[in-house]
Amino acid sequence: MTLWKSWFSRPQRETPMEPNPQPAPQVELSRLSGLTAPFAKGPFGQRMPPLSPEAIRQSLALAEMTYTLDITPWLAAGWRDFSFQIDNVLESGGQHTEQSSIQTPGDAAFQQLAELHRMRRAQTALRARNPVGQIFAALRQREGSDTVKAVCMAHPLPEGKHLIAIGFMGTGKRFYDWFSNFRFSDENGFHRGFSQLCTHFEEGLSSISFPATAMQLGLEQLTLSDILTELQCPDSRFQLWMAGHSQGGAVMQVFTHRLLHQRGVLARHIRGFGFASPTAASAGLTGRPFAYPLWHIQNRDDLVCRIGAQVHLGQCLEFDPDEAFRQQICPAPALPADAACRQWLRPLLYGIRDTADNLLNVTALMLCAVEEKGEDALNLLMDRGRSLAVLDWLYAFAGDRAQSAVKQLEAHQRRMYRELTGRDMDAALLRSRMEQMRPYVAVTSLRRILTGLAACLTQPHLLNEDDPFRPGAYRLIVNHHLHRLRPFRWEIRAGDEPVKRYASHTGWMQRADRLMRCDEEMQLRTVSQSGQPRRRGKARLAPQRRTSP
Repeated sequence: MTLWKSWFSRPQRETPMEPNPQPAPQVELSRLSGLTAPFAKGPFGQRMPPLSPEAIRQSLALAEMTYTLDITPWLAAGWRDFSFQIDNVLESGGQHTEQSSIQTPGDAAFQQLAELHRMRRAQTALRARNPVGQIFAALRQREGSDTVKAVCMAHPLPEGKHLIAIGFMGTGKRFYDWFSNFRFSDENGFHRGFSQLCTHFEEGLSSISFPATAMQLGLEQLTLSDILTELQCPDSRFQLWMAGHSQGGAVMQVFTHRLLHQRGVLARHIRGFGFASPTAASAGLTGRPFAYPLWHIQNRDDLVCRIGAQVHLGQCLEFDPDEAFRQQICPAPALPADAACRQWLRPLLYGIRDTADNLLNVTALMLCAVEEKGEDALNLLMDRGRSLAVLDWLYAFAGDRAQSAVKQLEAHQRRMYRELTGRDMDAALLRSRMEQMRPYVAVTSLRRILTGLAACLTQPHLLNEDDPFRPGAYRLIVNHHLHRLRPFRWEIRAGDEPVKRYASHTGWMQRADRLMRCDEEMQLRTVSQSGQPRRRGKARLAPQRRTSP
């Protein structure tokens, strides 16, 4: 969903701000203790994957890498067996027999070149701009969403174990990448678009191979499907770590549910971190949506975190921004009229509670604009650059009549509202929202409203920003504001009504990180004294000696 900013024309350059005086912490991609530690009690007393700043920052780095596909720092940190899925294109490693001759550093360097070559091909597929190809790809989306993008890789762990990482990418830069986000209807308890993307990813599980890991384990071949089968065993040699931003965080939720409830994977072997994850599941899917080994870091100003379906699977860590934070990620515009527009938009956006409320507000704004601006004004807006890519497509489809395009979008909104809630939009409530918006819409250009809307939607949602003077919201939260995160989880009450329950105590994350570091220091002292790690609690499992996973 990072395409919010490309929906609109780029806003006028604003006054640059001073960079954050605190340096960003370095992320060590090879230090994996925070991602493999045993489950511990979380803020609600439930056993969850333990949290540490290092684990969250590594997960942020994985989520960011899915957008660039730049694996060079990961290769340097010892990661290997990279696979890239871009829509219907899968770039994965060869079989074990093809790499059996890799014995010298020179051969290993050649294998790294092969990994980089696959990366380049995947980057090319991600940037594909062929008009004919885009038309056919868009037509494919009429039947179902297949625009999932993911990166898989592996890293060896002590005692013959291996950490498998999957990074799910958010929405891409092509207009049809957005189709899945607008499929709000229910499909087996999930947002239909996210469910279809997960299904498409699962279709390639048997083709995602890990040849270097297979060679180390003495196996003829090893695929992600084989690994998921072994994750059903208490003594599995593998652990699964996942991360994703926005749409990627939603696909991660669907995939985790299917792993636990359809494939029988044990929760103790899974952990995942989502950033700006939308709600992915319906309230009727499970009575315990919090009972999943997933964490979601959210900016309270980020509308995407409140829409999609009804609940998140896992537990959430919410950041409540102040005005200083908002100024850092989105400085005040130079023109007073633009600043006034944002001041008008923010209460409307921040007051949206869920997906149904969002559909109602969007429909009210569209109808209000049609009534106040008229057909000529809408056509003029389209002719002067067509600020929204989605409306650009609808405009062409509607025969270059802006009002027809808006009516088609309105019909889509109403249909999605009906499928999501089981009822039609309340006409009185819709008219009330329109009357609330009308005074400002009547005296403000639609282009200014759309530009302000772009800023209010985009900046709170970004992982990172290309401009070094304007840090992305989630990178800023993870690097400097983890101590301000407030945990909450979704709970289902009578009548399938989801409600948020916030943790009653604070400082739990600092205490968890301190305990984990103390445990690591104790283990290091034990190793330095005896040469072997001390076995604490249950005995550690010896590596399996099997011919197949």
